[in-house]
Amino acid sequence: MTNLPRYGLSCFDLRKNKREKIFEPGAIEDGGGKRRAHVLDFSATGALAYAETPPVPGNILVLRFAGQALAGRVAWVENRHFGFVFAAPLSAEAVDRVRRFGHAAAAA
Repeated sequence: MTNLPRYGLSCFDLRKNKREKIFEPGAIEDGGGKRRAHVLDFSATGALAYAETPPVPGNILVLRFAGQALAGRVAWVENRHFGFVFAAPLSAEAVDRVRRFGHAAAAA
C-alpha cells in the first residue's frame, strides 16, 4: 500500500463518519494559551486542522470554530497539520449547525 499523508481525502479513507470539507478560521486553547488555527475538515468524531504552531500529539485542548468550543485530544501532527479527536462525538444536529455556520459565513 502506498504511504499516503494523514491529511486530505483519499479512496483509502475507511472512516465511518463522513468528513465535511470546510475552511473555517478558529483557535486552539491549551496550557500554552490561545492561538489561531484553521479547520480544514470535520466529522462527528474529529477534525483536521492547521496551525502555524501546532499542538503536541496527545495534548488535551479546546478547538474553537464555527461557533463551537469542542474539547478533545490531538491524535497526530504532521508538519503544521493535526488531527483532533473530540472528547464526545457531535450529534447530527451539531454537525448540521457547523455545516450551516460555514455556508452562512461563505455567503456573507
